[in-house]
Formats: sequence, structure tokens, C-alpha cells
Amino acid sequence: MFHKKWFDDKSFRTDGTFKVSFEKHDITFGFDYTRFKDGGDKNYSDDYRPHFQNSNYVNSKILGIYLMDDSHIMENLTIKPGLRYSYYEGKAGPAGKEEFQRLFLKGLFISMKRVFLNQNLQNTGR
Repeated sequence: MFHKKWFDDKSFRTDGTFKVSFEKHDITFGFDYTRFKDGGDKNYSDDYRPHFQNSNYVNSKILGIYLMDDSHIMENLTIKPGLRYSYYEGKAGPAGKEEFQRLFLKGLFISMKRVFLNQNLQNTGR
């Protein structure tokens, strides 16, 4: 008989966004934070396998902070520069490979987008 108990997942996520508009700009600031934490599992005494208990299979933190500007240059042209800082830290639990016990990444990312609205499509309703 395969009889297993899973411990509570202790993960959570939160985020927030603030937007302000003035003249031809829409400025957006935001953040997101995710914490994954798994309490592991264990088998019950009536399981056919030897008793074991694992814990902390996954334990990671992910943080993102961003700033974007929708700059309306012309009626049919918008440019969208953006800046994002990302941070990731992860730890493998006992089931993880030894060489991947801790993973850490962070960086600053820059983006630039342009949106061009075709007037012909706008007038036809497509």
C-alpha cells in the first residue's frame, strides 16, 4: 500500500501596481514577490516502504520591481521604455541534486517597445 502524507504548502505571492498619468505619459511602477516553500512529505507506518520523511523540497524567493512609461508620441505611435530588477534565490531540499543545492540570480533588465496603430485598421473597426 502506498500511503503518504503531504505537509502544508507554505507558499504565498503578493504584488502591487501604481500608475500615474500626465500629459502624454502613463508611468507604471510595480512589484511582485513570490515565496515557494514546500514542507515535504513522509510515509505512514502502514506503507510497504521503509519509513522516511523529506522536508523542504522547494524553498525559493522571487522578487521583481519594475518601472514603465507609455509615451504617446503621436496619435498612432506609442513607445514603451521599461526597467525591471529581478532577484531569484532557490534552495533544493533533500531530494535535490547536491550540485544544485543553492541557485542565486539577479539582474537589471531594460526593454523598449514601440506600438504603431495602423489608421486603416482603426477606421474599419478591425
